Amino acid sequence: MTLKLYELADQYRLLIDRGLDTETGELIEKDSEALFSRLDEIKDNIGNKAENIGKLWLELQGEAKAVGAEIERLAKHKSRFESNSQWLKDYLLRELPLAKIEQVKRPTVTVTIRDNPPSVNIIDEEAVPRDFKRHVPERWDVDKKSILENHKAGGEAVQGAEIITDKKRIDIR
Repeated sequence: MTLKLYELADQYRLLIDRGLDTETGELIEKDSEALFSRLDEIKDNIGNKAENIGKLWLELQGEAKAVGAEIERLAKHKSRFESNSQWLKDYLLRELPLAKIEQVKRPTVTVTIRDNPPSVNIIDEEAVPRDFKRHVPERWDVDKKSILENHKAGGEAVQGAEIITDKKRIDIR
């Protein structure tokens, strides 16, 4: 039966406690040769365990490094794919309106140009009235949602903010 490292360490401490006077450092055990032989044997087993744990640690560190490199490589691929796909959407959004085409419907894909819903752009945060701000501990943040609701309800323009309604997007299904 193979003992675990903590079990070996416990045995080693126990033999030392039984065989040596901890205050004086003198031998209590009558058969000192057997005591030292057993201590050496346990110490050797502890060394083997520590060596194997060290090897495993090195292997895991190598694996972690390899996984990190793979993550980095895949992140670059992901970024490139996202960039290329965004370029394609921008290309469609730029070229289809020039051809005065709002929708292309095919058996495998439908491409449609749609208006984005209105959004809020803050020009000057200080100029936005307090009615259109919400209190966040230690500061006041502009509440874009309330500004947008005000716009939809037909309210007056909010000073310091503008409503953007002319943005378009491409839907691909």
